[in-house]
Amino acid sequence: MLEKKLYPLTSPQLSIWYTEKMYPGTSISNISGTIRIKEDNIDYGLLEEALKLYIKNNESIRLRICVNENGEPRQYVHPYQDKPIDFIDFSQYEDPIAALYEWNANEAKKPFELLNSDLYRFVLLKISDKEGGIFSNFHHIVFDAWSMALSCSLVTGYYKALKNGDAIQDDQMVIPSYLSYVETEMEYYKSNRMQKDAAYWEEVYSEPFEATVLKTRKTNLVSTESKRKTFVAPKKFVRKLRQYCAENRITLYPLFLSALSMYINRVTGKEDIIIGEPKR
Repeated sequence: MLEKKLYPLTSPQLSIWYTEKMYPGTSISNISGTIRIKEDNIDYGLLEEALKLYIKNNESIRLRICVNENGEPRQYVHPYQDKPIDFIDFSQYEDPIAALYEWNANEAKKPFELLNSDLYRFVLLKISDKEGGIFSNFHHIVFDAWSMALSCSLVTGYYKALKNGDAIQDDQMVIPSYLSYVETEMEYYKSNRMQKDAAYWEEVYSEPFEATVLKTRKTNLVSTESKRKTFVAPKKFVRKLRQYCAENRITLYPLFLSALSMYINRVTGKEDIIIGEPKR
């Protein structure tokens, strides 16, 4: 039996690891979503095959976490295993969509076993004879929101190719490994450049900046609970935003972050602004 090769966690992964230590047994690091597919006669056998192809070709989601003899977290790639994908039929309920939403909300809150365990889960969903989908749940230490978008594109691409009897192209099969980023970071930490960078930022932040707040806190209690507000932008406005991003070779995320910084500057009058953002 080959001994598994262990790799250190990257800086973003370590921040997630320590967050898990602060809030053990919670879903604070879960990233979940549901793809809904609307078509006649969904072939769930092929959909399952598409998911298995994605898991097999993507060693990044097959990363597992362990702890070495010094108590330090490490990661390794678990070999691919051909296991069945769970299937749930919501069409039997009086209100399939309501039943799906309730199940989805509860499922997304289930915490992962962090050590030596799969950090992903897929479930095939049937809503009606003309609609189905895939529920996905990942631990943030191996996955992020951008990966979610890519996974949707790849899995649906595999499914369409399988259903049409088309050959899956080589560029669809090869998914970049996160370990290449891990190795790059390991090399960086050993370089002279890292020493220079560290010295520069230690000088820049030798004196801590004052926190930028828009609303004062009334309590020192810390909780993982939060609220979300959703605003649907007009399609014309969204097209203009995307066009602007394309012309300036940026994505929507830094554009909104810049707009938020400008707003905080106008409201507070501060020039030096620090914005905390979730790891992606």
